[in-house]
Amino acid sequence: MTCLAKFNPVDVFDSFFADAVPAASGKSACWSPRADVVLGADKATIRFDLPGMKKEDIGLKVDDGVLTVTGSRATETERKEDQYWLRECRSGAFERSFRLGDEFDPAKITANYENGVLTVSIAKREKKETSQQIAIG
Repeated sequence: MTCLAKFNPVDVFDSFFADAVPAASGKSACWSPRADVVLGADKATIRFDLPGMKKEDIGLKVDDGVLTVTGSRATETERKEDQYWLRECRSGAFERSFRLGDEFDPAKITANYENGVLTVSIAKREKKETSQQIAIG
């Protein structure tokens, strides 16, 4: 799981371990799509590389402050007489999760899928003025 919140080195270790050893973490994902996270002044944008997938094969949800993208890319039909010399393109199910920090509003998420790229935008919450003048009596 990747966080859009304050850095915690333990989270990075847990995420690495879960991705490196899926069976130990209980995850059933076969692969993990690459993602770019851009933090702007008013929103965060996450772009996922999902070439060859259909929009219908991608799921997106927010639950308890965690944004999760799931999907499945079909395996190409292979002829029995063909053999792979090199195989770098992954197929099967995947799941990526990002913990949203308190500054992001889960009610203000938009998503667009175009040309094999899923773009998810999460708006930041409006900052409320928390300072006030206190009269001294």
